[in-house]
Amino acid sequence: MNQEKMGKFIAKCRKEKNLTQAQLSEMINVGSKTISKWETGIGAPDIFLLEELGKALGVTPMDILNGEKITSNTTKEIMNSAYDTAKFYTNLSKKKSAIKMIKISLGIIILFVFITLGIILKNNYNNCFMYSFTSENSAYGINGILIDTVEKDIVSINSIDLKEDAEIADEKYYDFQYTLNVGKKEVYTSGDILSFSLDEKKELKPLNTIFENIHIFISEDDAYNEALEEGFIKEDFSIVIRYTDEKFELKTINIPLGKKIIFSNNKFSYSSGENF
Repeated sequence: MNQEKMGKFIAKCRKEKNLTQAQLSEMINVGSKTISKWETGIGAPDIFLLEELGKALGVTPMDILNGEKITSNTTKEIMNSAYDTAKFYTNLSKKKSAIKMIKISLGIIILFVFITLGIILKNNYNNCFMYSFTSENSAYGINGILIDTVEKDIVSINSIDLKEDAEIADEKYYDFQYTLNVGKKEVYTSGDILSFSLDEKKELKPLNTIFENIHIFISEDDAYNEALEEGFIKEDFSIVIRYTDEKFELKTINIPLGKKIIFSNNKFSYSSGENF
């Protein structure tokens, strides 16, 4: 992950929003000096601040991590950025833990180290796993990641690619809605239930624009946290899209999602490229 590139992108977005560093810091509850460190590449935002920072700047968390707005549909670029991000925040977490332990007296440090090492070896407490989403249907490509840690779980889907040779590639729509399902639970929705009036003069749009505008980012701090309960990683994931077509008929597209592990700091249980 390129901190300097990320910092310049944050500064650019802030200036486009006509915000000072002090104003941005108040919006996301951090010090103004912290904003300055981010923009100069000295530091980087905590991963759990990315959603609020993205809302304030009008971009997605994945845009911030990438250091520019993601317009490419190339999954490899997204995954490389995600891999570097996971390594960066794993190292950052270790540094913060080391600084805290230095402040403890020598006797407590020795006791703490032995207890902590025992817990880590037994329970793999600091495990961090990152997965890329894959499509179970060859007509679609998925740009998204899932981060599974002890402290927090994050699901981020940036877009879906509709292949040109897909049967529905030439269809058009008036209204649409999409949801993310985990197991049997509908955990995320793009808005209210579809409603369409024949009196409304709405423009027909190509169906592929739906897929380009799918953006999902949820974590355990959101209202969707019940879905990200222990063991959710083993559940089946899917995206359901509902849209009103040219004949004013409501149609549904169900896209089952697969998960492929791309990073883990637990070398005992990590196998690169494992699908499930």
